[in-house]
Amino acid sequence: MKNIEIEAKYKIDEKTILEIEKYFENNGYDYKEENQHDIYFSPTYVPFFGGEINNEALRIRVLEDKNILNYKKFIDKTETTEAFNIEHEMEIQDVEMFKQILNDVRIEEVFTLIKRRKKYIIDDILEVALDDVKDLGYFIEIEIISSETELESAIELRNKIVKEFDLKEEMRSYKGYGYMLYELNNNL
Repeated sequence: MKNIEIEAKYKIDEKTILEIEKYFENNGYDYKEENQHDIYFSPTYVPFFGGEINNEALRIRVLEDKNILNYKKFIDKTETTEAFNIEHEMEIQDVEMFKQILNDVRIEEVFTLIKRRKKYIIDDILEVALDDVKDLGYFIEIEIISSETELESAIELRNKIVKEFDLKEEMRSYKGYGYMLYELNNNL
């Protein structure tokens, strides 16, 4: 599953996020908290936001200890496959210099998304992220992280968690946070 990201994201309320945190903490799961500042970019000649392309994203994630350049392309679910993202990442040292390089090749900064994330690792198979996203609210993301586990068993564990927290299909979001924020900011 190298360069493939399979996740399910659900919009939840503050009460639910607190219940989920309590569940994981009561069951002895460790977590890592981080502040994430995601700077989103788009080519001027084929915009990722507000244009024909609505399934790609380019961002720099600024964390406390590193900066990660990330490109994602969303692939819809089919009859035989789960929805997934093709994803490429690399660490960069100088954010401002990289922003200048992007600008020089006509890829401009569009907006910044600010998020507080609490991550739990479940059985070395799933990463459960509890997100508080500025202007968007609370979310839970359940991502398959193990390339050694059969996809079927990872999906089974994910579905068990979905059921445990009573996450409904109508709560699920198939859009990335970047697209959600862009639509909010542009009244779409």
